[in-house]
Amino acid sequence: MNTVCLTDVEMSEHAVHVEMEPDRMGNHSNYRGVAVFQIGFDEKGHVTGASAISGHPLGISHLMEVVSKWRFKPIIVKGVKKKGCGRLSVKFAMTDNVPSAEVLTKLN
Repeated sequence: MNTVCLTDVEMSEHAVHVEMEPDRMGNHSNYRGVAVFQIGFDEKGHVTGASAISGHPLGISHLMEVVSKWRFKPIIVKGVKKKGCGRLSVKFAMTDNVPSAEVLTKLN
């Protein structure tokens, strides 16, 4: 089965759900930033592989802990669902151990 490689904008449009694991160390962590990942996903939208390209090391760590929960809209080519891949930018923040994460698009 062929994999369709998407542009950064297309990846942000196909992302349905991203989340970040809370900091359970009790450090009252406070940081924010943008992390960039190379993501692969199957024809059902489940992540099959992810690697960090750039970003705050703590942010990357807490995002990667739950990357298996991230979801993407399937890619459909001529009525057939395909696997996908591409770069995804995720804006994240950790405020007093409470995480937030959202896909960075051209609009935000």
